[in-house]
Amino acid sequence: MSAKTLHSVLSFQSSAFSPQLEMQKAKEGFTLIELMVAISIIAILAAIGIVVYSRAQLLARDSRRKEDLRAVSTALTLFYTANGRYPASGGATCSYGGSSYCTSNSANPWIPELTIEYMKSMPKDPVSDSVNPWWTLGGYSYLRCTPNSYSLTAYLENIDDPAALKAQPYKFCTGADVDSFGGWSKSLYVITQM
Repeated sequence: MSAKTLHSVLSFQSSAFSPQLEMQKAKEGFTLIELMVAISIIAILAAIGIVVYSRAQLLARDSRRKEDLRAVSTALTLFYTANGRYPASGGATCSYGGSSYCTSNSANPWIPELTIEYMKSMPKDPVSDSVNPWWTLGGYSYLRCTPNSYSLTAYLENIDDPAALKAQPYKFCTGADVDSFGGWSKSLYVITQM
């Protein structure tokens, strides 16, 4: 064996069993920069996940609002078929701030004439059942314009929803355009029977 080969073998054996080398290998790990990069990536993924989850919840609440109004509309149709008119929207149980329309913050049921015969229970807004949709987010409203016409309204959180008011222009029972009252009306979801 040549001197060079013998030196290599001895060098390898001494380094392989050196306590100093073992301690150096045990101390190796992530550097501060590697940890910061890993934490940054996790934080970015978590932020994206939170945004996507929040958006999904918002869309689910709006979907429920639209389905609730469709269910009330079906009950109103059944009521009309049986009675030849839609339920009244005036009176103590259906007034809010001096206006004569039923809102979901009224006594349950919020359209008193829709008894269990027409609807098992009146729906409540997923965010709040104590707020009027004409003023802020939450709640539903019902307004009978004439004995043969009505409007149901909910405020959608997703202002880009194609079912919102901007896609189906709506007028008050008086004929006044809702859009004349400001940009808030762009998020209203309205079902009318005129």
